[in-house]
Amino acid sequence: PRLESKELPIEIFEYELHVVQDTPTMLFVPIPWQLETLQAEQIAMEQVAKTSSSDAQSALYESLDSSLNTLTQRINTMVTYLEKIQQNQLPIDYAILRDVAAIADKLPNFDSDSHLLHADLSCDYNDALTISYLAALTKQASALFDLTDKFNVIQPGSVGGGIHSSSKLA
Repeated sequence: PRLESKELPIEIFEYELHVVQDTPTMLFVPIPWQLETLQAEQIAMEQVAKTSSSDAQSALYESLDSSLNTLTQRINTMVTYLEKIQQNQLPIDYAILRDVAAIADKLPNFDSDSHLLHADLSCDYNDALTISYLAALTKQASALFDLTDKFNVIQPGSVGGGIHSSSKLA
């Protein structure tokens, strides 16, 4: 799309039955559409685009770190308990051993499913990278919009208005 364009580069199609050369045929036909937004919605979207996600990211990292630390402590407690039972320092409690076995059964078998585990981890890693790249792009787009707005204040009309500063789709 051109910078001076105020239209979104979107076309909406409908699947309709048309007669072509005396044969009924289903065709995609463009339909007219109009985006209607309120000024409050536009302001909210601008704020979402401008908001730095560093606070949300740090809260997410702290929550994740806390969860992993708790999980590590619980696993260490189970391992210590099992070691003490094996060394005959604690009596055997079969109810607890059944709970530990149930937890262990939920874990994947790394020997037979290693290629599946690798594929899953690779997919999760790629998803995380994609989200990270999208966050960086969003942040840079916000910085570009801010720069464009500042440039338009200094030299009005020299940059094509932009979507950010004067989007008036009704």
